[in-house]
Amino acid sequence: MIQNSTPKPTRTWLTEKAYIERVAKLRIQGRKETHAPDDLTLQQTVRWFSEQQFRWSASTVRQYQAALRFAVRYEYMRHVLERKEAVGLLSSLKRSPSPKPKKSVRSTSAKKRKNVPFFEFESVVSFLKSGNELDQLAGVFLECNIRIGLRPVEWQSVTLLEIGRASCR
Repeated sequence: MIQNSTPKPTRTWLTEKAYIERVAKLRIQGRKETHAPDDLTLQQTVRWFSEQQFRWSASTVRQYQAALRFAVRYEYMRHVLERKEAVGLLSSLKRSPSPKPKKSVRSTSAKKRKNVPFFEFESVVSFLKSGNELDQLAGVFLECNIRIGLRPVEWQSVTLLEIGRASCR
C-alpha cells in the first residue's frame, strides 16, 4: 500500500487567523489593565501575559501561549524581531503563567442535600412560631406544606383561614 508522502499541515490558516485575533485581543486587554496610552508591543504583551499568575484555566493558558508563540515566530520571520529577542520571548512563554488551580469538589445540584431531617424541621417551625406575625405565618406555611405537600405553583391559590389554629385551605 502506498501512503501519501505529503505531510498534512499541523496548523491551518484558520488556526493562524484565530491566533492573530487572540493576540490582538490580548494586546488590548493588556493595554487596558496596565493603563498604557498606546497598544502594547508584542514584547510588552508577553511580559504582561507572563505576570498573570493563577488567572486562567490550564486550557486557556495553553491557547494563549500557542497564539503568542505563533506571533513571536511570525514577527521573527518578518525580521521585526531579532533572533535573541525571539528566543527570549519564547523561553519566557514556556515557564509562565501558572494556571489557576482546579476546584477540588464541584458544587452541583446533584450533590446538594434535598431533604431536611424532621428534628431540624420542627426546630425551625418552633423558632418561627415564637417570632412576630410574619414569622408565625411562615411557620404555618411550612407546617401546612409538610402535611399536604403542595408544589410551589399550587400555593398561589391557597387562602389562609386562621393563623392561630394553623388551618389552611
